[in-house]
Amino acid sequence: MTTKPDGMRYCGAGVPRKVPEGRVLAHSHVRHTVDQENGERGFRCWTWPKDKVPSNFKLCKCGWSGLPHYRIRGETKRQDALMDRCLTVDEAAQRTGPTRRPDPRNLRINELM
Repeated sequence: MTTKPDGMRYCGAGVPRKVPEGRVLAHSHVRHTVDQENGERGFRCWTWPKDKVPSNFKLCKCGWSGLPHYRIRGETKRQDALMDRCLTVDEAAQRTGPTRRPDPRNLRINELM
């Protein structure tokens, strides 16, 4: 698994079910469902050391993964509120079409670890 200089490590395929001790989970700004997998429709997740979470990230309340996690702060109060809620499967389908899981054969090797 590749670790970036700031300690960031991308998660593998799927939805994380646990976080290594001393690290925190975070996800991208991409709107997502409660069980959306890493890599699906541009959604990404990663971990950081607990003491390296950037100041522009905040604890997220969306319910994704069932684990405590962080997300980037919204630029406005409205955007911030929208980001604290996962899309329903129907809302996601209306936005982008039916859900398709990524084919693991097409993922880069560091996304599989």
